[in-house]
Amino acid sequence: MQKKRLTKYGGMDFFYKIAKMGITGKLWFLIRNWFLDSSCCILLDAKYSDKFPIGRSIKQGGLLSMFFYTVFNKDLHEFVDQGDGILVNNVNYCSLTLADDTVLASLTKDGIHRMMQRAHTYSRCWRLNFSPSKTSVVVFGESKRVNDINSSMRTWALGDSIVSEQQHVKHLGITLCAYANSTKRTNDACSKSKSMLGTLATVGVRPNGMNPMYSSKLWNKICIPACLFGCEVWHNLSSTEMVLLERAQKYAAKLMQGFHVRTHDEIARSMLGWHSMEARIHKAKLIFLRKITSLPSNDITKQLFLYRLTDFMLINDVNPNKGFIREVWGILRYYGLCEYLRDFFHTLHFPPKLVWRSIVNDAINAKQNLSHVNGLLSKSGTSLYLIAQPEIKISILYKVAAKYSETNNNIIHMARLLTIPDTNNFHCHLCKVDIVNTAVHLLTLCPFLNDIRNIMWNEIIDAMSVEHSVSLHNKTEEQQTAIMLGAKWDVPKSVHEQLIVIVAKYLGYQCNQIFINNVCH
Repeated sequence: MQKKRLTKYGGMDFFYKIAKMGITGKLWFLIRNWFLDSSCCILLDAKYSDKFPIGRSIKQGGLLSMFFYTVFNKDLHEFVDQGDGILVNNVNYCSLTLADDTVLASLTKDGIHRMMQRAHTYSRCWRLNFSPSKTSVVVFGESKRVNDINSSMRTWALGDSIVSEQQHVKHLGITLCAYANSTKRTNDACSKSKSMLGTLATVGVRPNGMNPMYSSKLWNKICIPACLFGCEVWHNLSSTEMVLLERAQKYAAKLMQGFHVRTHDEIARSMLGWHSMEARIHKAKLIFLRKITSLPSNDITKQLFLYRLTDFMLINDVNPNKGFIREVWGILRYYGLCEYLRDFFHTLHFPPKLVWRSIVNDAINAKQNLSHVNGLLSKSGTSLYLIAQPEIKISILYKVAAKYSETNNNIIHMARLLTIPDTNNFHCHLCKVDIVNTAVHLLTLCPFLNDIRNIMWNEIIDAMSVEHSVSLHNKTEEQQTAIMLGAKWDVPKSVHEQLIVIVAKYLGYQCNQIFINNVCH
């Protein structure tokens, strides 16, 4: 595989090529004059430099620049192929180009040698510069041991320049491995997410920093796109790699909420409304599937997809361990969406973009919520949390804390109570007795806080209607505690928010102290 970087071209070559395409007369002169009269300047510190003419290459950022670039390189693929490229179902995949990155693909060593030399000849003919230092060769299909041996005996050249052979190469931001091991790519993704999380700590994404709801938005908008870039074409992730990705997200969830490292993973994620990394990757693949089905019929990506889909549906000739079709079918089957791909195969019809996105979101939400409940039920000491947060969604506590900023810290201290499991190993540092459920004890039972709690209840009664006060007092201690910590309550939203603010006002500080004494120590 050959990766090249186009650096410049100029002269009358481009105008000659568009004339050969049939663009002549006034339109040809218009394009020529558009180029000849082009100039640019540099903006630095709100000051513009003097203008200077563009003597070579195309105008950076010009509306037609990408089109002109494509026109100029249109014949490169035909020139370098000449029978040496890869042919799949009579579709040629010898040379694939995006922007200034070009890939040459061949099934034989001699074939890639000839294609590289033709590319060099083409560059000399049309005054292109290929950078050997940015060019590399990757040989797929060999084990690491065999690749280590063979690579030392192979030489590659681009004209008179030697090109190195690599085991890992980054193409369009995605790391590819010669021996089909994606561990390095996954490790790089995890390192990137943690590095960016460290950078975001400077703006408040840390314990006792900004509201976790805002920290979550920064994670989803900045870290996740960088970490999972290109995950649509990742395939056959090992269980070890998935654990690494999940671990990176769990670390972020606990860090920005100030939770203890031993907090249950499901609790840390669900408080922020996060799906697992596996579910995020599944969603990206299913959205990508819809993009492929909507491509024009003459697009080579769609042609290859239809060819492989036909093999899978009719002949079942797709490698059972590899490939996008097999993997996306498994994802569709997991979420109960296989009929959509079957319908597409028979009718070439797929749901519209927004409809498909809604279908995917609903299916993933249902699976994730079920997994969330089952995961908590399998762990001891999570009964209170299941009442307060039975679904994966941003906690109401964080929303209230954002709305009433004066109680932000106290409400976040209350949220941490939900992470303390129901065990008999905790000791109340206030009343000096052993307790089973820390949150229930602190908010409704601790005798040391009776005076504060009585004042709190009086304010709650004054702030609510008689009907709502009676409804709350008729609940059990556990139900009252769950409602105070965000559980669903059949009252107007404003009433529930007011209750949380009052509880935070009187007991938020004590929530933090008991969390520190019972969990952090």
